[in-house]
Amino acid sequence: MLCFSSVRTAVPASPDRGRNRCGSWVLALDREPQYQREIPQPLLWRHVWETRCHPEYNTTGKMENDICLLRLSAPVHFMPHIQPMCLAAQGSTFPSGFSSWVAGWGVMDEDVADTLQEVELPIVGLNECRCLNEISIPDKTICAGFKEGGRDSCSGDSGGPLIVQLNSIWVQVGVVSFGQGCAHANLPGAYALVPEYQKWISLMVGSSSEPSFVLFAPPDRDYDEEYVCQKKMTTTLDDDSLSLHSLILIVHVTCQSCPLESWEIHW
Repeated sequence: MLCFSSVRTAVPASPDRGRNRCGSWVLALDREPQYQREIPQPLLWRHVWETRCHPEYNTTGKMENDICLLRLSAPVHFMPHIQPMCLAAQGSTFPSGFSSWVAGWGVMDEDVADTLQEVELPIVGLNECRCLNEISIPDKTICAGFKEGGRDSCSGDSGGPLIVQLNSIWVQVGVVSFGQGCAHANLPGAYALVPEYQKWISLMVGSSSEPSFVLFAPPDRDYDEEYVCQKKMTTTLDDDSLSLHSLILIVHVTCQSCPLESWEIHW
C-alpha cells in the first residue's frame, strides 16, 4: 500500500470538494504475524486524518473515477516488510496478457482471509474486457483475470493495488474496483487505471510530498488493439450482479527506490 502524510495540504481546509474527516478510521500498516518474526515487534497503526475522493466519481452510474486518497495522521517509516511502490505515469501501457498481481484480505470461499493474500492475473485489454462483461466498463479502467476464471480479487479487497514488476521495481497500475461476481470464467475484473489520475493525485498531494511516477511501456505487442467483439455489449449496470470491490487508493509521500521526478523504465 501507499500513503501520503504531509502536514501541508494542496487544497485549503474546507468542508467541500469531497473532503471528509475520518478520525475514527484506523489503518493497520503491519499485518505480518508475530510468530513469523525472529524478534516480535509492536503492530504499526496510523489514523486516517482525511479522505479525498475524486469529485466526478460515478457521475454517470458506470463506476467511473472510482478512486480516493487517504491522508494519514503521521509519516510511516519504512522497514524491510513495509516498503513503498511507485505509481504508473500517464502514458503507460499494459499489453494484454502481461502479468500483474493483486493483494488483499478479501473474500475466499465463504469467509474473509485472515492473512494477506496475493494472486497473479494476466492483464485483459479494455476492448476485450468490455466485450466479455455484461456491464458497462468505463474509460480510465484496466482489467485483469483468467479466461477460465478460478482466481480473482473479490469483495473485501476494496482499494487494493494492482501492480506490475520489472526486475526489482514494483509499480502500481490499478485499484481494485468492481466485477460481476468473483473468479467467473470470461468475466475479468475492473480496476481504476492509476496513470489516468496522475494530475489529480499530484494536485491533491501537493508538490512537497508528490509520489514518484514511472512511465511503464513494455515493448510487447498489444493485440487488444485488433480485438473484435463478437457479441452485443451491455451498456448499463445491474446492481444485483455487480460486486463492488473498490474504494481507496493510498498514495505514498515518496518512493525511496525511485527519483522524485517521473522517469522511464527501459527494456
